Amino acid sequence: PFTDTRYLNALIDYEVKTQYGSYYNRAYVLPGNKLDVYNGSYNGGIIDLREYTVLDMVAEFKDRTGNTCQLSFILKGVKEFNYPSQVLKGGGEAIFKHNQTNKFETDEIRLEFPEGCFYDDFAFRYDYSVQSSYKYSLKHSVHSAETPVHKYYKVSIKAKNIPEKYQNKAVVTRNGRSEGGYYSNGWVLARARYFGSFGVSIDTIAPSIIPHKIDGYNLKWRKSISIGIGDNLSGLKSYKTFIDGEFVIMEHDYKAGVLRYSFSTEPDDKVHVMKIIAVDRVGNKNETELKYTR
Repeated sequence: PFTDTRYLNALIDYEVKTQYGSYYNRAYVLPGNKLDVYNGSYNGGIIDLREYTVLDMVAEFKDRTGNTCQLSFILKGVKEFNYPSQVLKGGGEAIFKHNQTNKFETDEIRLEFPEGCFYDDFAFRYDYSVQSSYKYSLKHSVHSAETPVHKYYKVSIKAKNIPEKYQNKAVVTRNGRSEGGYYSNGWVLARARYFGSFGVSIDTIAPSIIPHKIDGYNLKWRKSISIGIGDNLSGLKSYKTFIDGEFVIMEHDYKAGVLRYSFSTEPDDKVHVMKIIAVDRVGNKNETELKYTR
């Protein structure tokens, strides 16, 4: 089902994909992976390899038409190494379990992860720093972008020095990009689906509207027009477009950040007025009027 497609992050080696852009399938099943493609797997593909054990292995691969190939190799058991637990800044340890709710809290940040948020248990890492580029909060380094997150989790960050008139413009950012959010009692609350570096920013800049050879032009021979539209932080929430006071529907290519409109009337050699109203997710508004002849 489409709802299970995010489990592909557990099928592949997500760390390798994040670092190098390459896709390698895991030869074993992570405990939180609920994909139903592992028919007949023994012990989830996990091999009990004790010290001094030597195993002759053969991996066989088959495509849909029945063509096969094999890879032979040897596994040798060595003495088990116990990795040290990750120590969090300020002391303490946090082992996150994939099959339960996990929480982490300091005086400056609160995180809450629902059950099923992860595919495996792991030692959670956290750090913070004071940086000039983070004016309204500490910089919070939340674990690693190389660890996949399956579900949205709650992020609350303590805000600092935000003028009251800008509190409704505050958002949580991750690696410089907005995760949305809202200000409440000194904190900015949002949801995230990835790990990374978090902080608080304010968005006071209205969305951008960039017409492509429209204002002041004669468009008699043009069948369509395109207009760049977007927002630099909180994201575009809505837009409306009018021609001569009449509402018109434009095609919005969200990924490209472009509005496209195909004219439905014949040219009349008159001056027309197009009005575009764009609003971002914290209420900043841009109203732009364009005049053209057609």
